Amino acid sequence: MRLPPHTIALSLWALLSGAITGYAQNSIPVTPPSTQPVPTAKSPAAKAKMRKKATHRRKARSKAVEPSSDPSQKVVVRHGGTSEALPQIAPVAPQNKDSEERRKAGQLLTATDANLKSLLGRTLTTDQQATVSQARQFMGQSRAALDAGDLTQGYNLASKANTLSEELVKK
Repeated sequence: MRLPPHTIALSLWALLSGAITGYAQNSIPVTPPSTQPVPTAKSPAAKAKMRKKATHRRKARSKAVEPSSDPSQKVVVRHGGTSEALPQIAPVAPQNKDSEERRKAGQLLTATDANLKSLLGRTLTTDQQATVSQARQFMGQSRAALDAGDLTQGYNLASKANTLSEELVKK
């Protein structure tokens, strides 16, 4: 059972005022809920009265569920919400910017591949070989990101791979 807010506030006030004054009497009057006697189903008149009440309750419930024509009233939707799908939010970038980022990432991957091919005739230390494998791994991840449409990640990975390959060529 849910109590109205003013009843709760009065109860708290009564408890606090009782605690402040120092006496422990119950200052909240307790009244039993009023109950109406249930008609017994012995007579046909009593049965008819019970049916009438039940029908009235069903009609009252069905009226409460129907939305009103008054737009200022709130409509409560029980057990869920709408059946509409939520819109998907995706970053919107101009087409020319997308193609520009894809072109720059492709150029970085081509330059990285050329740098790594120039290292084929050289003898590399284990650290340099690890750097070559890391650069190739970045290149593969960059291509996968570009194919998936993640141009920013693809460009970043291509840039890392190119930086590693340029460091190896300088040595």
